[in-house]
Amino acid sequence: MTITNFKELGGYKNVLGKPHTYANNTGVATIEHAIYVDTTSTKPKGIFKEMFFNEKSEDSILLNKSIFAIYYEYTLKPSRNVSIQSISNGSDLHFASNLLINQSKIKLFKLSSPISTSKNEFLKGESYRYWAHNKVGTQPGRQFGSRTDDGSLFYYEVPK
Repeated sequence: MTITNFKELGGYKNVLGKPHTYANNTGVATIEHAIYVDTTSTKPKGIFKEMFFNEKSEDSILLNKSIFAIYYEYTLKPSRNVSIQSISNGSDLHFASNLLINQSKIKLFKLSSPISTSKNEFLKGESYRYWAHNKVGTQPGRQFGSRTDDGSLFYYEVPK
């Protein structure tokens, strides 16, 4: 969050490690880390940009579009065999995403991350720790966030 100008109405510290049960019976997850990369200009900015963002790939579509990329590390315990797409479909907005980390970054930094959006890579009864990403626009007045099972929430607003 240090590279954004977003107004914190309830920060990530409120939800880290707390369970979120997906509405479509895919499982229970927690957010462990949330890392922002500024992709609002022609070059990404942020201390973790090299770890996640690949300018010479499909990631470049995010550049210069008034968007911040958010990289989440999750812990997941699936209730059935599921894909990352199924997980995303059962999530509150901004808690889970089906956007994959760039494969070259997964290999380079040995990140745990799904390789397909539709393949059932998460098996019932196992526990998984993995990275995925999301994005949020920077339009003034925009609000975004999500909540955990106990009602804790992260909630931010882009200043007007």
